[in-house]
Amino acid sequence: MAEEVKTAGRTIPRAIILALIVSAVLYLGTAFVAVGLIGSTGLAASHSPLSLAMAATKRAPAVSLGAIIATASVLLMTVLGMSRMTFAMARNGQLPSFLSRIHPRFCTPHLAVLSTGLGSCILVFGGFSRAVAVGTFALLFHHGLANLAALRLSPEKRRWPQVIPALGLLSCASLLAFLSRDAWLIGLTGLALGSVFYWVREKVGKMDFF
Repeated sequence: MAEEVKTAGRTIPRAIILALIVSAVLYLGTAFVAVGLIGSTGLAASHSPLSLAMAATKRAPAVSLGAIIATASVLLMTVLGMSRMTFAMARNGQLPSFLSRIHPRFCTPHLAVLSTGLGSCILVFGGFSRAVAVGTFALLFHHGLANLAALRLSPEKRRWPQVIPALGLLSCASLLAFLSRDAWLIGLTGLALGSVFYWVREKVGKMDFF
């Protein structure tokens, strides 16, 4: 989203840090209350632990409504980010070029947004839990690679001590270990197919496949 943000070099880092702090406080507070209401064993056995925890109070309907709204907002942001990624890949020749078209009035990659939303709907019908697990694998793997790349930067290009990317890489690897076997199999298969694609593209002289 950096291309669509004013003073991105200052705004985006501040937004990321602020979002991480606020999210961490809210998540830890919610987890603390939920464990106090039900206990860790009961939460671990539930597919909707927050709803189960709130069922112990008289505010379950209100909390459920809030959870639905929050989920919708997260999905909206996911489509927003993925559509821009699709747009960038199409612009670089890694996806069909029509996905890089910009709407003449709204100046947004409307075809990339539509295709991403449609793809998300198809994935949901294929199993929501599995789709979330595979998405989590991709996210953690991506951030792990970013931290690994930061570790390999030369000293004059580093902006932070090496301990920060080292902790980031360790945390990503630790969280990956908790994912299901399906998430690993599908995620690694996707990585293998992507690696073959880029290898072939490199061999033919970075031709525009689309």
